[in-house]
Amino acid sequence: MLLQDVHHREQLDDDVENAFSKINGTARQASPFADEPSIDVPSTHLPVVTPRSKTANDRTGLAKSLPYASLGASRSTIDEQDVLIQTWAILLHQYAVSDTVAFAIIGKSDPSGYSGRRASTQVVCLPHLFLDSARATPHAPAVHGWDGRLTYAELDQLSNSVARQLLRRGVRKGQFVPFSFEKSIWMVVAIIGILRAGGVVASIDPSQPQSRAREIIQETGATVIVASTAQASVFAGLVDTVVPIADDTVHPAANDTGLHPSLPPVHPEDPAVVIFTSGSTGKPKGIVIQHGAVTTRMVAEGRAFQYHGARTLQFAASTWDIFMTDIFTTLAFNGCVCIPSEEDRRFNLARFCAEYDVSLALITPSLANLLEPTGFPTLKTLIFGGEALKEEVTRKWEAVDGISLHQGYGPAETGPCVAGRLAERPEILGYALDNSVCVLVDPSNPNRLVPLGAVGELVVGGPSLLREYINDPRKTEAAVIENPPWALDLMTPVRRFYRTGDLLRYSVDTLDGRLEFVGRTDDQVKYHGQRIELGEIEHHLSRLPGVEACVVVLAKAGFFKDRLVAVVQAGKSSGGSSYGTQLSLRSDPNITITHMRRFLSSRLPEFMIPNELLVVQELPHNNSMKLDRGRVAKWVADMQSQPSEAVPKPHTRGNELLAHESTARTIAREYARIVAGDSVARRREYEDRDFNLQEGGIDSIQIMSLSMFLTEHFGFQVPMADILSSRATVRSIASLIDANSSPGRGQPLNTQETARLPLRSNGPAPSQQALERNGSRVFLTGASGFLGIEILRQLLARPKTHVYALVRGSSESQARERLVQKAISAGWWQDAYRTRLHVWHGDLTQPQLGLSQLQWQMLQGKASPSIDAIIHNGAKVHYSQDYETLKKTNVSPTVELLKAVHDREEPLHSFVFVSGGQQLSFDDREDEKNAAKSLKGSGYARSKAVSEQIVRRFANQKGSKARHVRIVKPGFIIGDAERGLANQSDFIWRLIAACVELGFYNGDEADSWLFISDITRVAQVILHSVFEDDSQPVTKVLDGLRFKTLWALLQDKFGFELQPLSRREWLARLKHSVATKKEKHVLLREQFPALHHGVVPFNNAAGTVVHREAAESTHRYMTSFPYELGRDDPASAAKTQRLQDRFAELAAFMNADPDEIAFGQSTTFLLRSLGQALKPLLNSDCEIIVSILCHEGSAAAWVALAKDLGIAIKWWAPPPGDDPVLSLDTLRPLLTPKTRLVACNHVSNVVGTIHPIRQVADLVHRIPGAVLVVDGVAWAPHRPIDVKALDVDFYCFSWYKVFGPHVAQLYGRRSAQKRALAGISHFFLSEMPGLDWRLRLGANSFELEEALVPITRYLKRVGWDNIIAQETVLQDVFLAYLRRRPRVFRIFGEQSSDPAKRVPVITFEVIGHSSTVVANKVNQRGRFRVVSGNCWAPRPTHDVLGLGADGLIRVSFVHYNTVAEVQEFCTELDSVLETLNAGI
Repeated sequence: MLLQDVHHREQLDDDVENAFSKINGTARQASPFADEPSIDVPSTHLPVVTPRSKTANDRTGLAKSLPYASLGASRSTIDEQDVLIQTWAILLHQYAVSDTVAFAIIGKSDPSGYSGRRASTQVVCLPHLFLDSARATPHAPAVHGWDGRLTYAELDQLSNSVARQLLRRGVRKGQFVPFSFEKSIWMVVAIIGILRAGGVVASIDPSQPQSRAREIIQETGATVIVASTAQASVFAGLVDTVVPIADDTVHPAANDTGLHPSLPPVHPEDPAVVIFTSGSTGKPKGIVIQHGAVTTRMVAEGRAFQYHGARTLQFAASTWDIFMTDIFTTLAFNGCVCIPSEEDRRFNLARFCAEYDVSLALITPSLANLLEPTGFPTLKTLIFGGEALKEEVTRKWEAVDGISLHQGYGPAETGPCVAGRLAERPEILGYALDNSVCVLVDPSNPNRLVPLGAVGELVVGGPSLLREYINDPRKTEAAVIENPPWALDLMTPVRRFYRTGDLLRYSVDTLDGRLEFVGRTDDQVKYHGQRIELGEIEHHLSRLPGVEACVVVLAKAGFFKDRLVAVVQAGKSSGGSSYGTQLSLRSDPNITITHMRRFLSSRLPEFMIPNELLVVQELPHNNSMKLDRGRVAKWVADMQSQPSEAVPKPHTRGNELLAHESTARTIAREYARIVAGDSVARRREYEDRDFNLQEGGIDSIQIMSLSMFLTEHFGFQVPMADILSSRATVRSIASLIDANSSPGRGQPLNTQETARLPLRSNGPAPSQQALERNGSRVFLTGASGFLGIEILRQLLARPKTHVYALVRGSSESQARERLVQKAISAGWWQDAYRTRLHVWHGDLTQPQLGLSQLQWQMLQGKASPSIDAIIHNGAKVHYSQDYETLKKTNVSPTVELLKAVHDREEPLHSFVFVSGGQQLSFDDREDEKNAAKSLKGSGYARSKAVSEQIVRRFANQKGSKARHVRIVKPGFIIGDAERGLANQSDFIWRLIAACVELGFYNGDEADSWLFISDITRVAQVILHSVFEDDSQPVTKVLDGLRFKTLWALLQDKFGFELQPLSRREWLARLKHSVATKKEKHVLLREQFPALHHGVVPFNNAAGTVVHREAAESTHRYMTSFPYELGRDDPASAAKTQRLQDRFAELAAFMNADPDEIAFGQSTTFLLRSLGQALKPLLNSDCEIIVSILCHEGSAAAWVALAKDLGIAIKWWAPPPGDDPVLSLDTLRPLLTPKTRLVACNHVSNVVGTIHPIRQVADLVHRIPGAVLVVDGVAWAPHRPIDVKALDVDFYCFSWYKVFGPHVAQLYGRRSAQKRALAGISHFFLSEMPGLDWRLRLGANSFELEEALVPITRYLKRVGWDNIIAQETVLQDVFLAYLRRRPRVFRIFGEQSSDPAKRVPVITFEVIGHSSTVVANKVNQRGRFRVVSGNCWAPRPTHDVLGLGADGLIRVSFVHYNTVAEVQEFCTELDSVLETLNAGI
């Protein structure tokens, strides 16, 4: 009975107050919060009772409740239970007689008494959680993945390097940075790097369709994407910058190198991550979460789930919020993140967890139900999350001792908010965590709490909440409640709550305040842990041609239980009201599951595509004329068998397995058991039939179960690429298994059918007319690739050969420019080739290669001029992608080209296919076996093998329309022997680099033959196959050498120390170090001819040896015709354009614009010229400050200028000592409002110390009109120059110290030129724009400037991170040698090898010996060259360091020097000193 009048309500209020007084053993007080302790209820959750009372606006308002307290005296469990029973009895009585009592259980009662719920908050940023652990345990394992392992210190260094790399590439604080990675240790490095750079992480799963990736990029406005090397190409063209992160692109970097400001400060209120989930509008919605919120979540989870020191399985996809938990909660609690490969993650999880000693895992119940608990002996903590837990899962895992089982709950918007150990019923989730305030409200009115036992919508408050939905303030406002009226009544300071949409209630059967899950208020569902808005699926499905309307449901019962079912209406409705319409199935051949899945696969992730499709006559509407989802869901749930009119699946159309196909029949039966469950009728659809696995309706969890069964039953693990292939069938999988048990019984992927597809027609007899060699037209694919560019060179070298090259690009002109630029980079391009190079804009993946009709007809010989020969060299080389992915680039274009050839009227002279991906053999009888291996190998190997089969069949058919069909099969391609170019990403270089870094090689295979050749030789073989009649149908390039010869070459010629190991031991060492060893190009030194004379240059700071391409470029320029610049004829125009292009590229080398650079004979010359240009705008009242550490070549310019102006220079000196470095503290006193020029060097050429140029610039630019001039000569060979980041006004360096000729380059900020610079060139050139015209003075050295662009490209190829890493190692070895002998050597400058503080210019003196004598002794021996004296810097040498006339000894390294050379030099120096000490 409900009591409605005020008197009764007031009486109930009193009754409740009295009940609380009785419970607490106290008399009623004037204040309801002044209660005294009376009973002990330790660690017990009791409800906060809030009886509704009168307010001015609402007769059912809330009155503040009394808290609970506890006595110190201990009580028995029975006493505690009695207290609970009495408490709940009173409360239930009040609930039974009134609807005015509402309850909110918001956490554990504090023993000291409840004083208002305050959620636990973390005020640190996400990277700080990791960095705190890194400082505490630097050498502990942080990440252990299938591809390597990292300690906390290594992860710190690598992520720091990534952060700085991202800053250099334009990432700024608060910028959204998408990242896309397969499972690997570099995934963790990348995400921490993004956060440390101030970026906001936005994950794009590699499996998601490109359309979804575009939506995320568009929503975030991203301009930079961080990706694995495998994913980098996917995003080319989608954003401005793609930054690949892998072992060969990231190197441990020290702190700030002066190129850019320090890592930006990140605050708890800054955004950290945006998580994209399914959205009801058809677009994914992005949940933005701040640093403080994420760290609060991580700490709360870590405490609740025993993360301290755990080895955590990283299973979740990067798009889940659980992904952040896997990584950062583990790292925050000094644990280790264990990362399986994708194949192990799907199919070998138990083995991985055992081998990697996994102790904690957070997985979905669906996955847990699939696994066998006994297979996880190291597991100590298992957390279920992501979806509703089922009783059979709990029973399965509770049967195993030693594993602590937990359940966690929380949407991505709040993070974990409810958790606990497993309860009696799986629906019981647990208690609110200390980071959250959890309250149940009326779903229709969130300002009202629900009565005890009633179902309510969970709202969650606290510091862990989302910040917003990206670009959607309306959605944010609808989801977040600000200052609800009941917050004050609950005595919580939290004022912001998120509406979860989840329906929960307090568990009455446990009587302890735990929450249990009931359902949802909307159409959102959880499917295998993935959050899905059914409306998003419907949005896309409604666009399928023929679909008029649709509803998608997750069936809760019946034949389709736990399946995503799409119910669609095909065609218009009857026109009348559909209210009350009975659902009835119909058949429509135009709407099938295949059509639906293919349509949705390009729009939605795989997990969102429905498993089942039902087509109905008409969908019902409710009385609001909206689709009646409830009726449709009930209709689907009520189905107890497969409807006869249901859309047939592809596998139901025949294709019955034969009686002898026992393997296939076993697979089909297990598939039926997994997919159909207990439904006998549904099992019959699959049993004893052959069908496509993907189209049969299996989902990602079920396919893991199928794989485990196959491995266990047949003793053979089907490769992941095969079982996940979109073409995998029951028979194809059976053939793989049978082939494994009986070699030769089957072929995977039905390659015979693939090879037969287009090539059955017979044509007329081929023409025997020979190719006209002096007028041939050759079509070439893959022209821009590593091998293709050499094929192109050799073709164009034939005087009358025209080449038609297929090139991708945004336009034909862009494609042409791209190809020409490749040729220029390769060092062979001549403008005369333009008339014979025809670039066809196209794409291998498109029908007819994306060519125009006319171009295609030229290939078919139906348009003039017709193509005479085809070289099909194009393919995508990718060892981790599956066959189906690579088919469109590596197989389909082969088919397209052969179709064109088949349609010719006159036969093609030659069709040459360049194969690959196969093992070679001298014995031709082994070829068939090697081909069979390729068909079972990687996706790339398969794609090339299938293409080769197609070409072979075409060649063997009658009436072939090609006179010669030939296949060229190269081995490894080592690079260009003439120009020193190398395909550094090729497998062989990775192998060599790994061995060099390890110091060991596989001695068991030292006598094996390595099939290897350079691109020149391979291209020659290909052209011979095109033009020569005596070429064989198949040509294998069998050049090479034995591995032992290679190892000897690396030791003898390049100084690497290598030792043999057994194969087993070598592999073990390789696996252990592959993630931390950094790959280097071992033949880099071949590109410097001067290094081949046996003399080691350790005098690099005085001038480096010249790069081969630089010398060749100058030679080409000086032997070409001297066309004038600036004329109207084509030759002059072309030369002028080349000059402009060169200026642009050399300006970009400094991050400048072309009108901001000038060239001169030397830095000394340019700075003198600059001084003269500055002079007219200065006067005797101004002041000039010059660093005393300057090289005399730069200091002299300012001494001369000061003399001309009649002023004295203020010398900027460092603090005294052997480590002189410029200081802002010593500069500040020198600066005055009269300061007009400050000059210093970026790096001291005497001691190699780096000066804080950006900070100097900031200080100088506080004075109006002051300019900063920097001498960068000693910096330029060792670090990239970024004048914009340095914010300097003028910057100069010499190319002869950067692997080039004697020419220098000067930067002048455009605004500084206009303000402070007067032109000193010819008077009639005074109006010419740009720095070069102002300063040139007719001193052009075009032939030397021609050498510079190849150097910039070389440095870009090698990579500055690689250069810095190599030089750091070199100086570390030598400085360690010097430091070990403090009584022998006096070191000047920074004594550590920290690359943030110094470059490898190392100076010292030998105590008691003349520096000149020591240096001369070293040089006279002829092996090494070093420098002594004052190094053209007398002021720092004599005035600062206080050295005499003999000065010091300078040893300077660059990246082409080796550790072995440094070690040898140390031995040589010891020998020299022994002779000197002996008086010899």
